[in-house]
Amino acid sequence: MFKILSILLLLIVCEIGYGKIIQHQIFKKYDRVTKLIKSGEWKQIIAQSRNSGNETLYDWYDDFYNINVTIGTPPQTLSLALDTNSAVTWVIDSACYTDYCVGWTVSDYDKNQYFTFNTTTYKNASRLFSVKYANGDEASGWVASDVFKFDGFSLSRAEFGLAEDVNKHVGFEPIDGYFGVGWPTFDVDGMTPPIWNITDQMDQQMFTIWLDRHPSFLEYGSNGGQITIGGLDTQNCNVNFNWVPLNTAAQWEFKLDSFSISSYTDSKTVAAISDVGKSFIGAPYWALNKIEKFTYASYDLEQDIYFVHCNRTGLPDLIFTIGGVKYHVPQSEYVLDLNMSNGMCVLAVYELKFNGFSPTWILGDSFIRSYCQAYDMQNRRVVFSTAHHSEIQKKDYNKNNLFSNCIFNKPESFPNK
Repeated sequence: MFKILSILLLLIVCEIGYGKIIQHQIFKKYDRVTKLIKSGEWKQIIAQSRNSGNETLYDWYDDFYNINVTIGTPPQTLSLALDTNSAVTWVIDSACYTDYCVGWTVSDYDKNQYFTFNTTTYKNASRLFSVKYANGDEASGWVASDVFKFDGFSLSRAEFGLAEDVNKHVGFEPIDGYFGVGWPTFDVDGMTPPIWNITDQMDQQMFTIWLDRHPSFLEYGSNGGQITIGGLDTQNCNVNFNWVPLNTAAQWEFKLDSFSISSYTDSKTVAAISDVGKSFIGAPYWALNKIEKFTYASYDLEQDIYFVHCNRTGLPDLIFTIGGVKYHVPQSEYVLDLNMSNGMCVLAVYELKFNGFSPTWILGDSFIRSYCQAYDMQNRRVVFSTAHHSEIQKKDYNKNNLFSNCIFNKPESFPNK
């Protein structure tokens, strides 16, 4: 399955006396799906998906944020998709020879595989693993264990899935596997997520995600933001963080008090999740109808996309009330200019089809670019803060001070309530 963005992480390690806080500079890579929309080929993709009986078309609107890990002795480097909605970590085994495992030519990405015979610390756990994601990705194989290092953290023995088979969707994607940072409730075959195994090494048991915003949506190679493991990002995020408790210790799900756009307000409290793996905002059909109305959008059935004239100005904010705080998503975030020849822009909102057990809203990158997200593992909550953007706010962040910005006193912990 195609994804909208893939991200490379440049590792910057900062250690303080209380534990580690790891900061990454995130880079934006080539945008494949938007190119397909612009060229008109997206219609064919959607038609093929419908013909195959796949109704979860909204899962095409996905992003990737990759984290580089090393596994084995000597270390082998792999780039894994950071996944906030699953606890499963797996890599592609070198024993898999299909195009799906090495990377299709059209994907513009040659996959890195894990070679068991090139590491002296590999062990087979002698049990099977299999995982299937909502976006159609599938992987299966054996549970393995080895030395596992990421972001300056190290595990002398960590279990992970060793995929000997992946489906065609994975073949298109610029990843070598998945790095699950969801709740252990969703463990597969008893594998504890690596990030939960290194909480004692963190300064605080949390990670913060900040996504930068650039005037050009298709900009290639630009800085995309930062991921901070072990603490808050007070460099790129407002110091006033607002926390909301999780609905359950099963996933990063919280209560959304209300949604508003223009004169419309839906005050029914529903479940929502913050998902860095989604580029667009997933909305229930009744709210999407109002968004379509107040933004003068038109629906293209062939492409399963809403379009808005790029010359439209003054469109209302999308307003989400969470924990009693109103979060405004401006037109500049939810209307994307892909430089299409017909003068149309894409509405970065899609209908989220749910079965009564799924969240009603998925707040993807169109939301997260405006608000930093901190995932507090110890206190079971998600924390929001206004994000700062250098290009938009004309504020120059000195890149040479990245390391000096890591030298600070132990961050004040969140209040426990």
